[in-house]
Amino acid sequence: MVGMPHHSHSCSHHPAPTSFHKAFGIGITLNSLFVAIEIAAGLYTGSLALVADALHNLGDVLGLVLAWIGYYFAHKPPSGRFTFGFGRLSIFATVFNGALLVGSAIWIVIEAIERWNAPAVEATGVVMITAAIGIVINMGTALALMRGQHDINIKGAFLHMLGDAGVSAAVILAALVIHYTGIGMIDPALAVLVAIFILWTSWPLMVEGLRMAIDGVPSHIDHEKITAFLLQQPYISEVNDLRIWATSTTKTALSAHIVVKDDKPNDEMLKELHHLLQHEFGLASVTLQLESSHVACITTA
Repeated sequence: MVGMPHHSHSCSHHPAPTSFHKAFGIGITLNSLFVAIEIAAGLYTGSLALVADALHNLGDVLGLVLAWIGYYFAHKPPSGRFTFGFGRLSIFATVFNGALLVGSAIWIVIEAIERWNAPAVEATGVVMITAAIGIVINMGTALALMRGQHDINIKGAFLHMLGDAGVSAAVILAALVIHYTGIGMIDPALAVLVAIFILWTSWPLMVEGLRMAIDGVPSHIDHEKITAFLLQQPYISEVNDLRIWATSTTKTALSAHIVVKDDKPNDEMLKELHHLLQHEFGLASVTLQLESSHVACITTA
């Protein structure tokens, strides 16, 4: 039995709920305005921590845009010219977003080192008010996205907004300490901590995006475990050309040539195998080609 392709794809494209598009739009608009306000306040007061938090929030605005793009294109069907769909756009956006955040964190550290011996923070009241506005905006955005926890894009955006609220709270605390103690070096010290936090969250994002961009196996997928699972099936003797790649930041595809024994699987068995591969390993698309054991597998690159 040669060249018997059996395909299984998640092809249902349901329109995305309008409420989440509205939540993304409002969240991006409010957070963009807040970034502008925060940068202006940071430059006015001389607070590097506030500027650092603004750059962090700018990265998260891009993260919201990325999540919105992924959310939109996840529901956009392939076309005649783009038969794989448009999901890879979200992968490229991930790489860009991660690289921008890493660059921002490096700049913050360099600036903090230069200011360490001569910190200049004035108008701590302005700093606290600005950071408090950030808490309100970030928490409001998080609440608007809370119902979308089933979507990894929306969940990531939700967690980012909660993290931003926490950083803004830290800025308020630092401003209070500076106000009552006059220890200005707390500001560049907090800026370095914010930069470390940005690196901690953005470096894995950039690395994973690069992995997906060159068709590497996504980090949450265990290639060896899937191979072992296939070989455990009583009717499979070999697995060849197993390929796993990301079609978007939320969807993963698999294709493989499997050599079947004389006791060939029936349609129900194959249907169950596809179902298990999709739901046990989080695969959005599965394509299996069956080959008989007496025929050599020929692969062309």
